[in-house]
Amino acid sequence: MSEINATPLVDVFLVLMLIFLLCAPMGWVSLPLDLPAAQGQAANATIAKPVVIDIDAQGQWHWQGRAMGTAELVRALQAEQAANPQARLQLRADQAAAYGRVAELMAALQSQGWQHLDLVLRPSTKP
Repeated sequence: MSEINATPLVDVFLVLMLIFLLCAPMGWVSLPLDLPAAQGQAANATIAKPVVIDIDAQGQWHWQGRAMGTAELVRALQAEQAANPQARLQLRADQAAAYGRVAELMAALQSQGWQHLDLVLRPSTKP
């Protein structure tokens, strides 16, 4: 009398159970996102010229061709913000510049109410 070999049947059920255990939680994962609403810009609207700030490898700030300290730069940018509240800042930092100097300026700008800061990077030549 021959017996039924249950090993392949058990293997199939174990594989199916493993697949369900791995895939089922993926359907329940969701991130609580508050997505922004977007509207197009009017065709005749003018885009303000960005305010460009540079920091060299020695940590010296430059704005409008002038070298200045952090406090002087913050005061100058405060006056710029009063004149143009929708202006965007563009920060061009040398690769060797200390991150602490950049973070210091970013904190000062945030406390002043600047809403937009773009970090300008050099395009990569690597594929």
